[in-house]
Amino acid sequence: MTTQPRPEHDEVESFLKTEAGQEPTPGDFDISLSLPATIEIRMVDASILSDYEIWSFCSSGLLSFLVGFVVAWTQEKEPHASKILGCVCVIFGLFFIACLVMSLVKRHTMRKKERTVRLKTSRVGEIKPDKKGV
Repeated sequence: MTTQPRPEHDEVESFLKTEAGQEPTPGDFDISLSLPATIEIRMVDASILSDYEIWSFCSSGLLSFLVGFVVAWTQEKEPHASKILGCVCVIFGLFFIACLVMSLVKRHTMRKKERTVRLKTSRVGEIKPDKKGV
């Protein structure tokens, strides 16, 4: 069995008073970045956005329940159970429509109150090469 040399252990205290060394990659980075002339940011009211997300989540969940009960209703052979499943489908359908309408109302309100901020980026990244060509 061969023994490997133990790794050296350096104490942190020995490096506290030393100056920082050179970067690990001494060469220059050549990065090219393309930016549009303007950046548009749409700002919306956070409370309306939160309400919109909640109503959208509720309508999505209710649609899943509605589809599940519609599938069960269409496959049910017993007339009494079919009537009950039909009533449940109508109730979930009404709840889904109400949540969807509220979601659309919140979306309309959010879009009506939004503000667009335009940022010009024309001077960003336009570095002219120096006389050396670098």
